Amino acid sequence: MINLQQGDYALSYYGLKYRQCAICRQHADIAHIQSVGMGNNRRIMSHIGRYVMPLCRGHHMEQHRIGIETFMKKYQVKGVRVDQAIAEMLRLGDWHVSGDEQ
Repeated sequence: MINLQQGDYALSYYGLKYRQCAICRQHADIAHIQSVGMGNNRRIMSHIGRYVMPLCRGHHMEQHRIGIETFMKKYQVKGVRVDQAIAEMLRLGDWHVSGDEQ
């Protein structure tokens, strides 16, 4: 589903970098495309390999209200796969990597 979207990847990436909503360009938070789930602490878990996108509070709430598939089709947005560089840039979860893990 994620890679089939026709949305602009660069728009989502720069939205993450500058914290701007991928849809309306207002101040954005980081929204997870795959649910983090209960019992997981997003401050300490690894986000590497997960997909995220920048969404303002209103669009983030809409995403939860209508469901991720409907939301992504409606707005033609594409998530960004978190790698080590993106995790560090956004300071997502446990982004510190020891020398043994690199």
